[in-house]
Amino acid sequence: MSDPETVHELRVVIKKLRALYELISEVEQHFDFDLHFDPIKSVFKAAGRIRDIDITLDCLKESQELRQGKSEHITTVLDRYRNSHLSFARKIVRESIRDMNKSHLEIEKILSIGIKSRSAEQFLKERVSKIRNIRRKHLSKTRLHTIRKLYKEYLYISKASGSITVPLGDTLSQVDELQKRIGRWHDYLIATSVIEIIKPAGEAQHEIWEGLEKLEKKMRRSIIKKL
Repeated sequence: MSDPETVHELRVVIKKLRALYELISEVEQHFDFDLHFDPIKSVFKAAGRIRDIDITLDCLKESQELRQGKSEHITTVLDRYRNSHLSFARKIVRESIRDMNKSHLEIEKILSIGIKSRSAEQFLKERVSKIRNIRRKHLSKTRLHTIRKLYKEYLYISKASGSITVPLGDTLSQVDELQKRIGRWHDYLIATSVIEIIKPAGEAQHEIWEGLEKLEKKMRRSIIKKL
């Protein structure tokens, strides 16, 4: 769990599980989504704190400021924060294992019976409807991020269900490319938030924050035009 790719993969798996749990909760009345997802959610949040730092470090490597040597102090501080969050995340994983195993057993029983194609199709239709409704509104940062989450749920369930498709207006590859672009924009939004809270603040830190914010705004404008 110590390397960035492992943390990223862990969060992707949990996102896929969340989509599956949401599908099950809509077709199985007795299934308690919160009860089963809460142990995983705590791991997801703990890993998210590490992931935010990894994203910020990645964004800094692409910035002009890093090449000028202005972000060395910030990188050192972020590395220290990461080590602290990593220790906490490992503790959360150990504490959550038993509850996650119980949840896994119940999910296995449900999946062994099978989920009807109509249920998966209805799930996808609801996601498509939500996406279209949001796209008609002013695309704030929150709404843009929500669209990406809905895109990913749509992709996860659509791919897992095989032959079931619900038209979205774009092909699956186009939807995947768009959610990736939104995701990269969101990386810079996260990076600006992380850089902003580093103490003590300095002139170089402010310059880096401004540079990241400009890139974030530029990316957001480009994505909104695409949508």
